[in-house]
Amino acid sequence: MKTPMSEKSPEVLSAIESLFPGTQKAIAEKRCPLCQKEIGEFRDALSKREYEISGICQDCQDEFFR
Repeated sequence: MKTPMSEKSPEVLSAIESLFPGTQKAIAEKRCPLCQKEIGEFRDALSKREYEISGICQDCQDEFFR
């Protein structure tokens, strides 16, 4: 599994950090940037891919994409 947001440019990462402070720190600590809980297991490959894109946990994905 790829590190979350590793494919984003420095400019995009900077924009994300300015809108959502602490995102990069949470990801580095293997925590969800939304709920701050530790990243757990993922239900399927699509959920794992979303984690690689956004860094959010399965519970937050379920809530966000409901």
